[in-house]
Amino acid sequence: TSNEPFAKFATSLNMMTGNIMCAVTAADDWIDFQFDISQFHQTTPIPTNALPIITRQPMGFAERGPNGEPPEQMFWLLRRQMQGTRTAASTANAYLDELLVSGGNFVRSPGDTRFFTYWHDVHGGVRLGMISDDGLGAAQRDAGIEYTRKLLRTRFEISSWGPWTGFRGFELTRDRAKRTVAMTAKRLSRDGIAVLRADELRFRPAGPCSTDIAKLELDPIPPVGAFGREAWQARNTWFRAAVGWAIHVSQLYALAGYPISVLGGQAASPSEAAVKCMKHLICWFEQQMDKGKTWGGGGDESVLVQPPLADMKNMMNTRGGPKPRCLHAFADADLKLQSRYAGFLLLNGACVWDRSRLQPSIAIDITDSESYAYSVVAVIMEVAAGLH
Repeated sequence: TSNEPFAKFATSLNMMTGNIMCAVTAADDWIDFQFDISQFHQTTPIPTNALPIITRQPMGFAERGPNGEPPEQMFWLLRRQMQGTRTAASTANAYLDELLVSGGNFVRSPGDTRFFTYWHDVHGGVRLGMISDDGLGAAQRDAGIEYTRKLLRTRFEISSWGPWTGFRGFELTRDRAKRTVAMTAKRLSRDGIAVLRADELRFRPAGPCSTDIAKLELDPIPPVGAFGREAWQARNTWFRAAVGWAIHVSQLYALAGYPISVLGGQAASPSEAAVKCMKHLICWFEQQMDKGKTWGGGGDESVLVQPPLADMKNMMNTRGGPKPRCLHAFADADLKLQSRYAGFLLLNGACVWDRSRLQPSIAIDITDSESYAYSVVAVIMEVAAGLH
């Protein structure tokens, strides 16, 4: 539990990295590729100077000892990492990083430690994001893809290699003729809805959640005896599963950030109103199943360069103003006993990061409240700027 905030930040960062990869690949019209490393953790040797890792025999093995000792008394001294051990992920990542940086002249991004770039006069540029054994990349030329493939194969076995099909459970569709990349959540939505709303009537909501969702923050937590313990427990289990699923799917829908933030605060013991709001949100996700994020290219301008001030004023002050290709940030907060803040990053007009949460401390005035929101978004801006 102590690593939970970091894990949530890492998940958000991975998604932002993937979003920015989609945006810049569409804009630059680079060649996309993705791959899986087979037996990623097991391929990684344990350094000779590291502490020994001793484990029980895995399921399916029943080797007796030299003097006939029973299998349950036998242990293995690992020479290579085994998935599930505490050091497996960090050691495997370090082994991969050493190959990319020291052996392949890739440069680690200052924005995300799992994102790497490579530039060469002959091979061209390569951008590579690694999440455990999954790689998502884009290259300026075919030579850059072949260089990356040969480099990885000096140490790892590649189980699959091809153009983009998905990222973290989302579908990716590339149209190079139109210079667009689209990301949808059809499978995630279908699977989640089948489990959470299998036998209930659905409707077509106009918005992502009920209009009275703000009132949930004032709802008292229902006691255990309000429904009977078994019904109360079943309600909690369903609601928490729904919140977890919605948090993941909502990474494609910035509009859902606020209602999920409020509903997440009800997960300890949801009220009847909270359950209704969650079901409303699930119905809204169903209607958005074929929609998602689309990034479009065109032009030769750099994606992260600030547009002229006059263009920015027109864009902010008029609905029909120009929307230049660059990175935009938005932050806002309200003033309550414990203020809620929201932040968005838009790259080429599509959202690459969004967040809506309660502030950890009580603001003394609106300036204090909004300053906190601005500071959070400013930090994320620095991270995003380090990924281009």
